Amino acid sequence: MKPVAEFVPMNTGRAVRHTAQARASARPPAAPVARPDKGGMVSFRVRSSDPRVAFRVMATHTLVPGLRRAVHHAGNVIYVRTVEPALTEMPRIYEFLAHFQSSRAAAILAQRLEADLEGTAATLEIRRVEVPLESEAIRQALMEAVAEK
Repeated sequence: MKPVAEFVPMNTGRAVRHTAQARASARPPAAPVARPDKGGMVSFRVRSSDPRVAFRVMATHTLVPGLRRAVHHAGNVIYVRTVEPALTEMPRIYEFLAHFQSSRAAAILAQRLEADLEGTAATLEIRRVEVPLESEAIRQALMEAVAEK
């Protein structure tokens, strides 16, 4: 059976002949199947009274919103902002984004965060949930945050 042709107006003002077969081939392919090993971008916060903590996380002497720190074979840590406390006794909140491509990259990033925050009185929050400063707990929280999206 021969495909039925129809005229579809285009935005050029001219009619173009489309067949049912051409329309079917013009459809976008089905969405790719989500891999269990996918990465993503996750927001996290570090609360600390020590003003040097954010500098340690970013491995720099200067902080500017949008600053990126590349973590070898893992991804990036991006500095977002510092939230000043309402009271002077309260800790500052440093906001970051973690960008990684896989669970392996998340594990490397988690090890880096653990090393950077080791020996500090900092508290790590991933998606507003407090996380222990242990690489496996950090990796798991990063992967769960990506899975929630």
